[in-house]
Amino acid sequence: MSFEINDEKLKVLKTVVRHAGEDASQMFTKWLRSDVTIKMDEINLVSFESIFGSLTDAPEVSVGLYMSTLDGVEGGVLFLFSEPVALNIVDMLIKKELGTSKEFTELEKSALKETANIVGCAYINSLGKNLELKITPSQPIFIHDMTEAIFGSVLMEQAQYQNEALFIKTELNHKGSKLDFQFYFLPLIEKLSEKL
Repeated sequence: MSFEINDEKLKVLKTVVRHAGEDASQMFTKWLRSDVTIKMDEINLVSFESIFGSLTDAPEVSVGLYMSTLDGVEGGVLFLFSEPVALNIVDMLIKKELGTSKEFTELEKSALKETANIVGCAYINSLGKNLELKITPSQPIFIHDMTEAIFGSVLMEQAQYQNEALFIKTELNHKGSKLDFQFYFLPLIEKLSEKL
């Protein structure tokens, strides 16, 4: 089932995204004691069909982090990283030279979960503040699998209600390094649209 978010409502969401990027930047900068910029200035409604269609250009294996949202806006948040970007983010967080980390041990998983917590909660809190709702996120779940399998497991339940997600292009900048990853907000679109 498809639902429409008109330009006025999309404008509200763009404001939410911009504020979330600013808040996440401040939290990362405080954590690392070094300037970090999280750029989140583009949000689009995309179909599940187009997501799966784009996987031909995606890495075969990726890292996903999923947080479900409860209370005010039901749904979830999915972050998708290529393996090199995920490992580089870990190196940045543990203050090692980029390219040092080679595998996903508990340390790497923990660092990536914290990344999802910071960025995801910044977005969820910004959305909740804008809509005057309390939205409660779950702890992030780490997934290291075939890219198609990650999307399949996350989108399968959502597909019962809708065939669209909100895609937020996300960029992390630190000491001259730019790390891009994908951020999908998966609310129940019909209910979110009613609240905007």
